[in-house]
Amino acid sequence: MSEKKQEGAAAEGKAPKAKPPLMVILLGVNLLAALGAIGMLVYTKILYKRPPITESAEREKIARKMEKKKPVGPPGSLAFPSVTVNLDPAPADSGGQKKIHYATIGFTMSTVDQEAQAKLQEVRPLIEDKLLTLVGRRSYQDLISVQGRYLLRSQLRESANQLAKEALVTDVYFTEFVVQ
Repeated sequence: MSEKKQEGAAAEGKAPKAKPPLMVILLGVNLLAALGAIGMLVYTKILYKRPPITESAEREKIARKMEKKKPVGPPGSLAFPSVTVNLDPAPADSGGQKKIHYATIGFTMSTVDQEAQAKLQEVRPLIEDKLLTLVGRRSYQDLISVQGRYLLRSQLRESANQLAKEALVTDVYFTEFVVQ
């Protein structure tokens, strides 16, 4: 029994380990979160300096993005048949009826090489659909101007390259362009 008393006395001299209260743990977590937020604020607002946006840097970025594939062989071309598309109706005239216009468009896409022509052939239906969508949204006034045709040409080239997921089309040539 004396041994138990000695152990009990020794145990009383040592305070049992108490678990930290919940408030101390929450205070520590909040302190870490606040320090992290302050550190991030200091870094983003004071220490990190964004590079200045300049015209030459933006031009280089666009040039890298639009970098053309090196031709392996002679350039290729892919002809699309003429298609007739209803244009966006013109505003109502004095009689209250809308004037209906349409366009007949045929075009050929120039590719970087023969291999690119074969790849472009795979997405041909998607390109034809894109043409119908692009032309169908235009009005008569948009397509009779030189700027309108140039814009349509550049949008067709860009759309074809996006659909092929690489820069295969170098230019678009209209073989037929009638707007009535």
